[in-house]
Amino acid sequence: MLFFNPFLGRDGTTFSITGGIYLKKICLIVECYKKNIISVAILLVVLIFALLQSVSFLGRVKYMTYTRDFLVGSNLNFNNTIYFMPMIFEGDPRSGIAFEEIKYGNIPGIESVICPKTATVKMTGKYINVLLCDDSFISTFAPIDQGDWFTTPGIKQDDIVACGYLFEDYSLGSQITVDFGWDTPLPFTFTIVGKKNEPSYLPSFGMQSNNVTAMDLFSQGHNTILVQESKEIDAFLEDSNLYHENCMIKLREDITAAERQEVEEFLLSKGSFLYFNTILENTEKEILNEIKRNLPLPLFLLSVSLVSLVSVSVIMVQKMLPAHSIYRLCGCSRGSSLRILFSGVGLIGIMGGIITTCYVIMYPTLLKYGVVLPEASIINTDLIPAVMGIVTLAIFAPILVIWVQTRRWSPLEEYRREQK
Repeated sequence: MLFFNPFLGRDGTTFSITGGIYLKKICLIVECYKKNIISVAILLVVLIFALLQSVSFLGRVKYMTYTRDFLVGSNLNFNNTIYFMPMIFEGDPRSGIAFEEIKYGNIPGIESVICPKTATVKMTGKYINVLLCDDSFISTFAPIDQGDWFTTPGIKQDDIVACGYLFEDYSLGSQITVDFGWDTPLPFTFTIVGKKNEPSYLPSFGMQSNNVTAMDLFSQGHNTILVQESKEIDAFLEDSNLYHENCMIKLREDITAAERQEVEEFLLSKGSFLYFNTILENTEKEILNEIKRNLPLPLFLLSVSLVSLVSVSVIMVQKMLPAHSIYRLCGCSRGSSLRILFSGVGLIGIMGGIITTCYVIMYPTLLKYGVVLPEASIINTDLIPAVMGIVTLAIFAPILVIWVQTRRWSPLEEYRREQK
């Protein structure tokens, strides 16, 4: 008889088979779910879907703010920095024709031009990207999380920065050999002196639009190495499909109004452009639009989940009260009875939180192996506190309702009602 007792004696007696008591409590919780299996299953699915939608939304907003902060933290004067997009009839924008004219045209007012050049090469049978960094790029950006950037004294020409999950198992100081060229592979050995961890988004300048935002100026670099530009490397890359995108033009700090007008007129004759302060304004507007456009869906789903969880909790408690009346009359304490009810209801939110947290933790791995498709979103363990906050609310609300529901509940009156 003691084995099936779901409580400890009021006199404080400790049973020698305490494990059986806890097992009985678990059985009571399971029994609670058996009586509401369909509603609980539907509620769990809705809750998980709501949490995943929230994670997706937060991931997109995080990417937007990440790219914005990356630019803000760079060595840029936004009033004197231009994003230039050559016209298509000037030749393929990736051909670099307009870029060469701007960079080597000795146009007064222009201090430097950044136009990232990218090539695809092979490393141990895998395709990786090479991003060539000239002096202007190196002095403007520093996309590293570990180790040294190219401005560190003592950096050699064959030192590189490795980005993304492809290099997560490589430590600083490791050497890698890549094959340049397509028809005749040309091996070159580099030393990793810096690493960019996930999220490994890098400046790419690949977007052409009048409403360019910071998000449009980056691309994923999960399998990219950053290499200092040099004549030797350029010679290696001649047959590696080297291409240009759009350009970032830095004007002189002391540029005159006449020189600025001359630069603008020349750029308009070759394509279109935006100042970077305009790009930042577009970014802030897009972040607000993202919030207005996509926040209502996760909020709606979370509201539905919360209301449903409270409703199911009320039903579950009503179905379990007769049994708990017996337990209470047999000596089970009020606290023990409430803990059983709370555990039964809270387990739904806990399960939803565990599944969503596992997805967030595993997302970089799922991305690495192609299980999920890459998108402009940053989903990593930084989102777990937000998930835990939502789950805490999903657990606390129904528990509060149960407490209010049972606060004036009399087990004796409930038992008498059941006997009638």
